[in-house]
Amino acid sequence: MKHFNWKSLQKITALVALAALTVTGCGNTNSPASSNSSAGSSGSASQKLTKVNFGVVTNSPTHWISILDKDTGIFAKHGIELVSTEFAMGINAVDSMALNQVDFTSTADYAGVNRIGNTTDKTNFRYLAETSTGNTCYLYVNPKLIKKPSDLEGKTVISIAGTVYDYYYAKLFEKYKLDKSKIKIATVSSPAEAAAIAEGNGEGVAFWNSAGGAGKQLEQAGWKPLWSLSDIDLSLHQYINGSSDFVEKNPKVTQEFLAAYEESLEYIYSHMDETAKIINKETGLDESLYKDVFKDTYELTFSQESYEALQDINTWCRKNGNYTADYDVADYILIDPLKAVYPDKVTLK
Repeated sequence: MKHFNWKSLQKITALVALAALTVTGCGNTNSPASSNSSAGSSGSASQKLTKVNFGVVTNSPTHWISILDKDTGIFAKHGIELVSTEFAMGINAVDSMALNQVDFTSTADYAGVNRIGNTTDKTNFRYLAETSTGNTCYLYVNPKLIKKPSDLEGKTVISIAGTVYDYYYAKLFEKYKLDKSKIKIATVSSPAEAAAIAEGNGEGVAFWNSAGGAGKQLEQAGWKPLWSLSDIDLSLHQYINGSSDFVEKNPKVTQEFLAAYEESLEYIYSHMDETAKIINKETGLDESLYKDVFKDTYELTFSQESYEALQDINTWCRKNGNYTADYDVADYILIDPLKAVYPDKVTLK
């Protein structure tokens, strides 16, 4: 894969990074950017709470739930002092989890499967629950250069190495029978850098992203969402993940965390306008973009179909040389805490 020379984009990247810092407090994507306690209680009550470190992904439901909890106090009601740390990508939070700095986080399907495959013998990464299945991820393109799939040949697309975007590109190339040898894939370290390329009319012409966050910056730069995951016969599965070290030592706390997370989602759906305004005030995210995310159904479940989707990605990753480990995703699913709280929502065989 090709790496960009950032000297020509240094000023633009700095501006985007500054904007990200202003909105999210997120800096280095490989280390915790900011931490804050969001437990809504004080005095002697707060001393009885169990501290839980939650790795949240900037401008995602995990981030929003941690912000809203400052007002709702839902996690405190479940005996938890929620301490959140922002990361640009879920996989960055997984890195922190490996160091036992984060107890829970959220990842997309590909990121976790790929991480397990490269660290099968020593990873503490576990799947606890699925939070959503949807298609609200789009390939944003420069519409002046890309109008149909074949236009990608001879061009450079942007990805973040080791993330689900690699998988999406492979499926896109396969679906439209594109010659991948004619398409350069340049890597960046964050969506903000991809947005900097778009704003600076850089070499890249396409990047996968959701409507919020960098997606908004891409649209402001004139890029348009051309294809969604449904166009390449995929869905995006999101998960709550936990450290096996923490979960096995704290099964009751884990159950309460999942119950508080589900209650937070229910609160969002029943107070959509109110929460949209709060998130807009706290992060600058457009209220309509916030609401668009929840067009997908968010709730804690774990189905047989979800496991099979993870296993399909595992098979693809192994066949395409991501790793050599031959493992079953089922060995990295810790379903007991979810079953204890919501037995009817688990259909995994």
